[in-house]
Amino acid sequence: MTLISGMDSLFVSIMHCIAGNLTIIQGAFLTIRERSLKEIKGPALDADRLNNSECLNTAMNLEMRKVCKNLQTIFK
Repeated sequence: MTLISGMDSLFVSIMHCIAGNLTIIQGAFLTIRERSLKEIKGPALDADRLNNSECLNTAMNLEMRKVCKNLQTIFK
């Protein structure tokens, strides 16, 4: 009986860890543009703020790759 409750506790702890990591990754996806803008030096947006510059797109793609690698690590 103790072994069953111990395994259940371990399972719940692992699930909480995974849920916490997914929450962090969700926040990373939500703030990807702001974090990319901080990394870019110089004008990041066009005058009308509708079109992204190529530099911003590149920075956002790099951030997306980082977040996706972390997500793949969680899934493994």
